[in-house]
Amino acid sequence: MKKSRKLTLLDRAKLDLGAAKIMLNQVSTDEAYVDICAFHCQQCVEKAVKYLITLQGGSYSSDYRIEYYMPDLKDCELKTMIGSIGVDINSWATQARYCDFILASKREVDTVIELCEKLIKLAEEDLPKPTSI
Repeated sequence: MKKSRKLTLLDRAKLDLGAAKIMLNQVSTDEAYVDICAFHCQQCVEKAVKYLITLQGGSYSSDYRIEYYMPDLKDCELKTMIGSIGVDINSWATQARYCDFILASKREVDTVIELCEKLIKLAEEDLPKPTSI
């Protein structure tokens, strides 16, 4: 049996961002694929923020809607940045996979990808540094 690799929420956030960026670069002219990219962006934001909350010693709601777990995040600048797009991307969590109309535009997805990159960078900066012996 193959030994499984452990993944953190930050690892999974990076994978969602990577999937969105690859897909957007390959098929950004197809609105249906842009919607799937939007789903991966929402997942990235959710996982990265929940990871940051954990690093800050907090806990978070298991709900996907930003308004449920954002109060647990201590960084006010980050709250403002995410709050500005939060309501828009909540629908990307489920509707981008199941509804019969297009939710997101390429411009919106590009904006959220930039936010995702900032979130991941912040999370990586907050990672505990290894101590030398």
